[in-house]
Amino acid sequence: MRPILELQPQCSSKVLAALRLLRHSMPRAFAHCNDTVRAPIARVGLAVLVLVVTLAGVVIAVAPASANTANTWTVQKGSFPTLGRLYDISCPSALECVAVGYNSNSYYDAITKDGGSHWITQGGQDIFSRNYTSVTYFTGISCPSVELCVLAGSTMDSTPNGPQQMGSLVSTAFIHVTTDGGATWGGPGEVNQIWDSGPYFYAVSCATTLDCMVVGQDGSILATTDGGVTWTYQNTPSATSYANLNAVSCATPLDCVVVGANSGGGVILTTTNGGATWTSEKVPSAVSNLILGGVSCPTPLDCVTVGFVGVASNNYGNGVIFATTNGGTTWTRGKVPISVPGGLSSVSCASTLNCFTLGGLHGGVILATSNAGNTWVSENVPRSAESLNGVSCVISSDCVAVGQSGAYGGNGGIILQSPQGYLLAASDGGVFSFGNASFYGSMGGKHLNAPIVGMASTPDGKGYWEVAADGGIFSFGNASFYGSMGGKHLNAPIVGMAVTPDGKGYWEVAADGSIFSFGDAKFYGSMGAKHLNARVVGIACDSTTGGYWMVASDGGVFAFNAPYLGSMGSKPLNKPVVGIAAGVDMGGYRLISSDGGIFTFGNASFDGSMGHASLNAPVVAGIG
Repeated sequence: MRPILELQPQCSSKVLAALRLLRHSMPRAFAHCNDTVRAPIARVGLAVLVLVVTLAGVVIAVAPASANTANTWTVQKGSFPTLGRLYDISCPSALECVAVGYNSNSYYDAITKDGGSHWITQGGQDIFSRNYTSVTYFTGISCPSVELCVLAGSTMDSTPNGPQQMGSLVSTAFIHVTTDGGATWGGPGEVNQIWDSGPYFYAVSCATTLDCMVVGQDGSILATTDGGVTWTYQNTPSATSYANLNAVSCATPLDCVVVGANSGGGVILTTTNGGATWTSEKVPSAVSNLILGGVSCPTPLDCVTVGFVGVASNNYGNGVIFATTNGGTTWTRGKVPISVPGGLSSVSCASTLNCFTLGGLHGGVILATSNAGNTWVSENVPRSAESLNGVSCVISSDCVAVGQSGAYGGNGGIILQSPQGYLLAASDGGVFSFGNASFYGSMGGKHLNAPIVGMASTPDGKGYWEVAADGGIFSFGNASFYGSMGGKHLNAPIVGMAVTPDGKGYWEVAADGSIFSFGDAKFYGSMGAKHLNARVVGIACDSTTGGYWMVASDGGVFAFNAPYLGSMGSKPLNKPVVGIAAGVDMGGYRLISSDGGIFTFGNASFDGSMGHASLNAPVVAGIG
């Protein structure tokens, strides 16, 4: 953290007015500001891989937590019920998350709409239209949007609802669906599916709001293509008939990977046609007593699966990690840096490079990678985390983990927040760091030929670039200098920059739409020397194709080696567009206007905006 005196410029009314849009608790660095400027900063603002905002001469860039540094996770304040273990969590946006588990022979879900500042706990037949009278486990949750969530689980109760008797109890599997973000389950327009004689259900994955898969005991896989209204059992290889399928991840509606175990060891199933047919993949050789418990596929080709090797019944052995880059045909074993008794139970990959996995017994463990699993680092976990069961990453700098605490005989729920941090850069080149974002230097106090207009972080958060209006690039930390337009003739000033997915190159964009490429950033075309109805104001990288979009102030979008998904060009705008940001999901982007309006295209979700709200100062760029 920089000395407190250097933070005084951030107390300007315009800067703080913009920060108010980000609603979350203010860092201690703002304690010297008076009460009128101590507005909350939203977790959404901290949840962006690279956030560039120019506010009254100040640039904000969110630096992702480095997944190859031992970062510290924190317990979310007021985040869990008094009793109850949490088994899974799904966060469709930076502000909304739904966690599920069970609570002292009951069951519940816990929902937040404000990034974890407050959680609402639900449970009971009034919510789920089902009177479970004994032990019930909500073990899987997937929310493809802030409105729709699919919940899977099982119960043993004394209500005679089916023939699968276990002593005096009846085993029942169920799926619940909500279409209003969990406010109601089982009401009008929502679905409850009860399999009275069915197996246990363990996990669920929704590639879209229509396409979901549920997996469970005895090789069971169910699929829906209508948002959970109807479900169909899938035909799986006979060798998996008696397997426990513990986890599923669908990168697209067609491409899914399921993992689990049977008496012969680990099980991996893949489909590339939405479950019409399944292939039993070869489990890595020389791995005995393998149980796979978690899987995450950020793309159809790239997946990470985790689990346990050893005698699970005695909790001996260790956690294990495997990764594939060819859709599951072959898997490479990763090196687990520490012993993980009880194994690894869940994994979430925000990208092909950044993944988090967790588990542990009598002590929660979180491991992280920022290089596609080549190396894993053990994160610092609070001692109160007895074990950890589920994790969900909106992006690599915004993850939430759930499990159980040591309270109440190990039956207390716990929710952890990943390390976050962000950087502020003034137009004079000064840089200020907050949270876990490290300070690596700045141009503050040095001569600049032109003001700073943009900033970007490296993928692992260990460095950053500043760009000036004359095209000068200044690199700090592990951000390499690949060249710049500084000292060269420009027909129009530079207005922003974007970094390639691997951080080994960048683009500069000028107000006339000219593009300048450096490092491994490829030139795919520009709007330079072409007629524009309005000046270009921003650029964003499409991490899927490696291309880029630029946007003009009238909302026109220009795509280069990136899918054109629509724009606001020629449409009425209350205020001009000021920036563009790639969506969290593949194949989408958001446009941001100066009144806080958000316009989404492709798979980029709409999670709310400040449009129609009264702002003390205009928004001048965007968040992704």
